[in-house]
Amino acid sequence: MNRTQAIKHQSSFRQFAQMDHWAAPHAVTLTMKQGVPVANGQRSVMAILDPEKASQNLGHFHRVLSRKVLGKPADRFGVKLPMIPVIEGGNGKRIHYHILIDCPRTDIL
Repeated sequence: MNRTQAIKHQSSFRQFAQMDHWAAPHAVTLTMKQGVPVANGQRSVMAILDPEKASQNLGHFHRVLSRKVLGKPADRFGVKLPMIPVIEGGNGKRIHYHILIDCPRTDIL
């Protein structure tokens, strides 16, 4: 990647991640279980976490958290908390997310 492309990527990300209107951003790290036992007949097999399953876990977390903070409009109108996630790990390292989440309600801070 040359310098011009890097500057374009930087600019695009800064525009995407604009947080001027966020009320109370919080930084969170979510480390997930890397495997869970699954019944397979008479014995257990480990279901190993991959980035796709980690993304599903994060989506579920996002829906539940949005519902807890925003109430029923989160379900009814599909409203979700603003969130910027970054996944790390894999290839022998624990899969985890670094997330920036906005909390628009000041009464629960």
